[in-house]
Amino acid sequence: MADERFNNPPKTHFQNTKERSKETLSAAQKEFIRQELNKSKGTSLRTRNIATGLIIGAFAVGLFSYTVCSVKQERLMDEVDEEARSAVVRGPRTGANS
Repeated sequence: MADERFNNPPKTHFQNTKERSKETLSAAQKEFIRQELNKSKGTSLRTRNIATGLIIGAFAVGLFSYTVCSVKQERLMDEVDEEARSAVVRGPRTGANS
């Protein structure tokens, strides 16, 4: 009885799946599996592409708005500098010369 157990051990789940994988699939079944795998890959890839596009777009808009604000500030500073130069040329404003 002990010899039967060692010569013929019970099949495990791994051995059963290994035997199942040896079964041949028809061409239609293989094509169906291939299509299902591509569908799942396509949706996750599309989602990642959309997320990447939104991140790049947000970065571009942020960079553009920062640049526009800095140029406006530079123009404002130029106007203030011109007013300061003209004030220096005119001299100080006191009650006697205003």
